[in-house]
Amino acid sequence: MKKYLCVVITSLMLSGCTSSKLSMNNSDFEDNASMEDAASMEDESFDLVKVDEIEKVEKEELVNDGTANYLYKQGVKYEEGKGTTVDVMKAESFYKQAMEKGSIDAMNALGVLYMNNGDFDQAKKYFEMAAAKNDEIANYNLGNMTFLGNNSNQNLKAIEYYKKAALKNYAPAYVALGDMYATGKGISHDASKAEEYYLKAADLNDDQAIDRLALLYLLQDGMEVDTDNTQNSIKTVKLFQRVADKGNPKAMYVLSLLYQNGFYVEADTDKAVEYLKKSADLKYPEAEYSMAYLYLTGMYVEKDYKKGIQLMTSAANNGFPDAQNNIGMLYLKGELVPKDLSRAKSWLEKASNNGSAMAEYNLAIVYDAGMGVPVDSKKAGSLYLRSAESGYLPAFGKVVEMYANGSKGVNKSNEKAREWLDKAIENDDSDAMLLKANAYFHGNYGYAKDMALAKKWLDNAKKLENPNVSTVENSWKRTERYKKFQNVKK
Repeated sequence: MKKYLCVVITSLMLSGCTSSKLSMNNSDFEDNASMEDAASMEDESFDLVKVDEIEKVEKEELVNDGTANYLYKQGVKYEEGKGTTVDVMKAESFYKQAMEKGSIDAMNALGVLYMNNGDFDQAKKYFEMAAAKNDEIANYNLGNMTFLGNNSNQNLKAIEYYKKAALKNYAPAYVALGDMYATGKGISHDASKAEEYYLKAADLNDDQAIDRLALLYLLQDGMEVDTDNTQNSIKTVKLFQRVADKGNPKAMYVLSLLYQNGFYVEADTDKAVEYLKKSADLKYPEAEYSMAYLYLTGMYVEKDYKKGIQLMTSAANNGFPDAQNNIGMLYLKGELVPKDLSRAKSWLEKASNNGSAMAEYNLAIVYDAGMGVPVDSKKAGSLYLRSAESGYLPAFGKVVEMYANGSKGVNKSNEKAREWLDKAIENDDSDAMLLKANAYFHGNYGYAKDMALAKKWLDNAKKLENPNVSTVENSWKRTERYKKFQNVKK
């Protein structure tokens, strides 16, 4: 059961390579090959692929026809800063004018504005105005405002609001009702009721409901169940099949993972690729990313660099950070696409802003080495630190050296260097074990020289088959020979 829970919670199982070089990562459809290796095609002949960047969306020209819709859109423009500076007061003014002309959207927008500012009385006032016109979004918002944890009397009112929204097939309201029954907050726990509401939302193609329902089934089985052949596991597969048949790309993607890994179903690579293609065709970013990897490596499909790059770029355009990182790396290296350091930096920045620790590490190296930008050690150091704090192992060693040398914008601190070194070792980083072995051999980072401990950490790295062990051993031998030579000279 444990092996599948991560799929349900994230609907994504990705792993990254842990090279200390500029890094690219790969999808769950990997076969012990890194994306970096897959993109290095020096022995093969291919044409560079030209790909499209994110299309620039033309600004919508709003014609002042004095209608409620025009006034509402003007409010949105100023609230969100679309083509102008954010101005909440102007947004509020336009929303009020639109509301006076009967715009329900404006009523809800005003409610959200006031709620975000902490004025819940005013927010409730505008939501109630919209709810009086039987607006599902307003009823849902009122349900959220009324929900008070475990106070069952108040939650009966919340349920009333949610049910009004649900009557108009508003999927988030079904999810909210399912959550209440699933958690037993403010109402008696009822798994069957929770399932009923989640299914209604799932039938409306609501991804959140799909996740909740699958998790509900798994938790009913328990985390430690050893078999996949339970009633709830069968229900889980049927759930994903049910919503996939309705055209939900996320469900198709999850089914591809199930068939690829043999979770709850008999492993079937053909079905896995079939569902993955269908999901990618519907522009689901994770599926596009995985299909791109298959085309680039020729795994399960005929190798096609053009399709691979186009799918990877589409996933990047759709905001998937791992794809953005990979496209950035291809431009940086000039592999499969024309080398373009400006585009490389742009894509790596997008991936970094979307939370990719690997992209932060790669971007740090760009600034560290001055690849298309002026060398900026402090910025590089800040990015290495952010990447390490996000758990990206190759960055740990960089941070260790930064503190050991007092470089790249940090003050020298052997204590912090040792702290980061130990963090890396806790994650079985064999490179960190070699660093610690060297530290004991040479007396670095404030450690006293200790040959026994140096050999211990060298052996630990050797057990993990670190390829640099022999290099370190040879360097120690050279050091020892030099010491003997110096003693003979004396």
